[in-house]
Amino acid sequence: MTTGGERDAAEKAVNERLAEVTIEDAGEAIFWVDSEGRFYRVNHAACVMHGMSREELLGGSVWEVTGAYAGDDWKEFRKTLRREKSMIKESHHLRKDGTRFPVEVLVSYVEVDGNEFCCAFVRDITRRKRAEQTVRTAEERLRTIFEASNDAIFIVDLDEDRIVQVNRQACRITGYERDELEGLPVSRIHPEEMPRLKKFAEEVYGKGTGRSEEFSCLAKSGSSVPVEMSASVLRFQEENCLMVIARDITERKRAERELKGAYEQVKQLKDRLMAENIYLQDEIRGTHKQEGVLTEDPAFKRVLDKAERVAGTSASVLVFGETGTGKELVARAVHARSARRDRPLVKVNCAALPTHLIESELFGHEKGAFTGAASRRQGRFELASGGTLFLDEIGELPLELQSKLLRVLQEGEFERLGGMETIKVDVRIIAATNRNLAHAVERGEFREDLYYRLNVFPLEVPPLRQRPKDIPLLARHFVEKHAPRIGVPVRPIAEATVRKMQAYRWPGNVRELENLIERSLIVCSGSELSIEDADLRSEGSGSPRRTEGETPGSRTLEEVEKTMIAEALQESGGVIEGKSGAATRLGMAPSTLRERMRKYGLRRK
Repeated sequence: MTTGGERDAAEKAVNERLAEVTIEDAGEAIFWVDSEGRFYRVNHAACVMHGMSREELLGGSVWEVTGAYAGDDWKEFRKTLRREKSMIKESHHLRKDGTRFPVEVLVSYVEVDGNEFCCAFVRDITRRKRAEQTVRTAEERLRTIFEASNDAIFIVDLDEDRIVQVNRQACRITGYERDELEGLPVSRIHPEEMPRLKKFAEEVYGKGTGRSEEFSCLAKSGSSVPVEMSASVLRFQEENCLMVIARDITERKRAERELKGAYEQVKQLKDRLMAENIYLQDEIRGTHKQEGVLTEDPAFKRVLDKAERVAGTSASVLVFGETGTGKELVARAVHARSARRDRPLVKVNCAALPTHLIESELFGHEKGAFTGAASRRQGRFELASGGTLFLDEIGELPLELQSKLLRVLQEGEFERLGGMETIKVDVRIIAATNRNLAHAVERGEFREDLYYRLNVFPLEVPPLRQRPKDIPLLARHFVEKHAPRIGVPVRPIAEATVRKMQAYRWPGNVRELENLIERSLIVCSGSELSIEDADLRSEGSGSPRRTEGETPGSRTLEEVEKTMIAEALQESGGVIEGKSGAATRLGMAPSTLRERMRKYGLRRK
């Protein structure tokens, strides 16, 4: 039977053995260090960790394993440990081969039977340090990518309406410093886009990612920056945030605007070329054919010399002259010798168009501007931009349009009929008239400011009756022009016929001469071209021709008056007023002539 003392001794032995086994088999290195800093006891793990035997470690000092805590340093450490009782710290130990490795040390102060000891549990943390370094390297790499991105990156929490984190590019786009931007409400940089941005975020939260969309970003300066944004859900500190990637598309938008502008310019040029093509085809189909100016008359040569001198300038030209004298040929001569000759000469006859169509013809119209305007149409001013616009019979332009024409001449801009867009043009104006515009200004029928704007360089074309040398020259030209077309041989003109033509007054001028030659080619059957006396009125005679068998008293006064008015209107080309107008030819007031025209049912041709 065992006594109590024996049991106590047995238990003590068991406890000591358990403590010994626990220390020896522990997976961590355990060191007992005495007050002098020397190893008093170590376990097997400590030997393995440092590559030393137990005998090599025991009796050795802390300095030999740690490379630290020698002399006074050890005393200071013991003092601190005695006060703190235990400490955890990271350090480095040395192996027998001299290699260093990281450790985590839990050291405690222990006092046994009056003796002071330090008990240290040492853990090799090499793998943990490597893992931490790997994480740090990955974080640094990601941070470098984050910062070096050419796109702005925002980590945002829309629930709290705040920006969590940004990169350098986000600061550049918005103009904020990083510490200003991080923590800033999202609504501060997207004040007008928040409803659409929240809808965009809901789609991202639902799908994980969202399609790219364009938004505007309000910079610190107050300017709006266009951006293209895409986003994805990011788990950040136990919260769902959005990682928003925003690309500054200012340059792209500028390029798009420039491309759109270029497209519009190309479209306008295309429309203009199509309109010019239509106009030129109409010109080709028309009766006019460009001819050289034939003359031997000194006065007409002086006119052409002036035309050549003014051609090289941009001055407006006003061509005066009776109907049929060749004012259009003079205008074409000015254009052909100008720097604008590679652009078209566009013609508008102001007397040939109804009043309600002249504005549309000159300035164009938008679709729906008036009844029948089914599409947009360019006016003659747009067609002539860069070239020359020839305004024939300018004296017949209605007063209400003269002010708009004046604005184009002064400012080089106008609006289409029914349009709001201001169109700028560069047009040289050549106008022609058979009226005395100075008298029209005095009567209030023509704007004085427009007259002076047009009359920068006047050219007066002499009538055919003042150019007797040109009559046979022009007659031979018309014979050669019309004989092949009619299908008759080209005949010489009889000398007697030439003298008759030179004695005739030619109220219809060159146009009348051409018509007479064409008619004579049809009826003439001789070897020479001759003109019957009946086809020419004697010089100075204003009386109407009688038909065969007619006597002076066989017609009433009204019949004679009606015939005279009709012929005068035909000779003046339908022009009532002016030096060469029908009223002047008949010796009556324009108002009286209009009243008689209404009485006899006559109209201007």
